[in-house]
Amino acid sequence: MANRGPIHLKLVVLGDQYVGKTSVIERYVYGKFDSCYTVTLAGHFSTKFVNFEDRDVKLLIFDTAGQEDARTVIRSLYRDAHGILLVFDCARRDTLDHVTEWMELLKQNCFAMPEVVLAGNKCDLPNTFKAVNRLQGEELAGLHQIPFFEISAKHDLNVKEAFQSLVHRVLSIRGLTQSTRDVITIRKTDASNKSSSTCC
Repeated sequence: MANRGPIHLKLVVLGDQYVGKTSVIERYVYGKFDSCYTVTLAGHFSTKFVNFEDRDVKLLIFDTAGQEDARTVIRSLYRDAHGILLVFDCARRDTLDHVTEWMELLKQNCFAMPEVVLAGNKCDLPNTFKAVNRLQGEELAGLHQIPFFEISAKHDLNVKEAFQSLVHRVLSIRGLTQSTRDVITIRKTDASNKSSSTCC
């Protein structure tokens, strides 16, 4: 059989400002961590090739700005995403509390609800600096019926595993078809069921 080229998946890393979304992407795609970075402008994306069941997969991973005034721009990025890595900061309880708001925005604005993986970044911090523990993250993920990972972009803990889980869910769990351009599209299974710089 002729090689049809890689499958293309659009992934979006979503979450509040300063939770470390850019650091998570840079760790996964480039294998690096920079404690100082420029505040993200929504729409920047990185590319990474992975292999899934002997098939090449090209990941387009979009970074997003977390500011309230960027929500309209962000909506245009995630509305056709295949997968979402939803990130909160283990040191900031409010970023966990906002996860439900992000989930509601996805349900309201996406053409088809994407697969979502929840990730609590900065899990390497001492317990005295944490505002969210593993159990709280697991409970919220269970409420939304999505996987949860404690990750650390700084120390490269579970970042790869979180993305692997997301790719696996998109390609294995969802009903999928391929377009003529070999870009994965989500097949609806039930049409009636809608439910400046800084240092970190």
